[in-house]
Amino acid sequence: DNGPHLNPVFSPDNNKIAYARRKLDLSSYNEVNYNIWIADAKTGEEIPINGEEQTDWNPVFSPDGKKIAYVTNRSGEFKHYNIWMLYLK
Repeated sequence: DNGPHLNPVFSPDNNKIAYARRKLDLSSYNEVNYNIWIADAKTGEEIPINGEEQTDWNPVFSPDGKKIAYVTNRSGEFKHYNIWMLYLK
């Protein structure tokens, strides 16, 4: 649904899957971005955990499952990639 799902990774307890999902916005010419999503491994319910205009990909859970690190081009006016950390609720 809505583009490819990339770089899936299971949470340490195997209850969730984090991945990058590409979404094409047909309202603007050539606008494509990737966001990080989490899906419940049992129900398949998907939840976006970010959604700004940038490329976010390669999510990985921390060993305790409380954080996700990912690569993003938010810094440097979309020219450079950095690793960002997201704390999960």
